[in-house]
Amino acid sequence: MKKKTNSSGEGRGVVGAPADPFAALDAGMAGLGIAPTPGQRDTLVAYYKEILFWNERYGLVNAGGVELMVKHFLDSLAPLALIAEVLGSDPRTLADAKSVSAASRTLADAKSVSAASRTLADAGSGAGFPGIPLAIMLPEVRVSLIERSGRRVRFLENVVLMLGLRNVAIQEKGIEDAEGGFDVVTFRAFRPLEPDIYRALSRLRSVTGALVAYKGRKEAVALELSALESSIPGVLDREEVRTERLAVPFLDEERTLVILRRRMSP
Repeated sequence: MKKKTNSSGEGRGVVGAPADPFAALDAGMAGLGIAPTPGQRDTLVAYYKEILFWNERYGLVNAGGVELMVKHFLDSLAPLALIAEVLGSDPRTLADAKSVSAASRTLADAKSVSAASRTLADAGSGAGFPGIPLAIMLPEVRVSLIERSGRRVRFLENVVLMLGLRNVAIQEKGIEDAEGGFDVVTFRAFRPLEPDIYRALSRLRSVTGALVAYKGRKEAVALELSALESSIPGVLDREEVRTERLAVPFLDEERTLVILRRRMSP
C-alpha cells in the first residue's frame, strides 16, 4: 500500500514525506542507511516531543510536525557517516578520502570511532541541532553543546537530563569564549563562514581537528569560501577543504557539508 503523504502540512521544501512525523523519521533514517537501536529511536522521539512541548514558550525552532522532523532531525543526521569517518580518520588521509563517493559509505564507519578519545563540539547549538541527534547516534563520542542563550541552555540542560545523555556536556558561552580542543566542531547556524566566525571556530578545534559546516547550495559555498580567502589571504592553502553534497530525505533543498582541516606536514 502506498504511504499517505502530508501534501498540505509538509512545509516549504518538504516533499513526499509520510504524514506521520515518526514514520518520516523511520523512512528517512532508512534512506540514509541509519539503523538505530530501539533505544536510540525512542530517545530521538522523546527529544522531538520535548521540542514540541517547549517550543511555544522558548521559540526554539520555526517548524513543527513533519517539517521539524525533516528540516532538523534528518538534516542533522544526513552526514552522520561522514562525521563518523572524520572522527575516526587520520588527518593525513583526508585528501585521499575525497575520491570516495559519499553514497558508498555506510554507518559501519561509525563503529570505527574510538570511544576513549573522540570529542565533538556543536557551536551555536540552539535547540540542540545537530549535536543531540549526533550524540544519540554516536554514544561513545563526547559531545559538547556550546550555546550563549541562557533560555536555550536551560532547555538543553533539561533535555540532556531527561534523555539520559551521559556523553553530552553544555557550555553556556559564546563560541569565542568556549573551551576548545575538539576533534570535530560542527556549525549549523545559517550564517556565512565569515572571518570572525572562522577564527572562533578554529580556536575550538584541536591541532588535528576538523570544522564541519552544514551549508546549502554548493555554488553558494564556493562563493563563501572565496570571500573567506579574500578576507584572510592564504587561509585555504592552510586547510584541506572537502565539500560533499548531502541528500536529506524528503527535503527538496540542496544541502552541502563543508569539512575544513589544517594541512599536516608529510
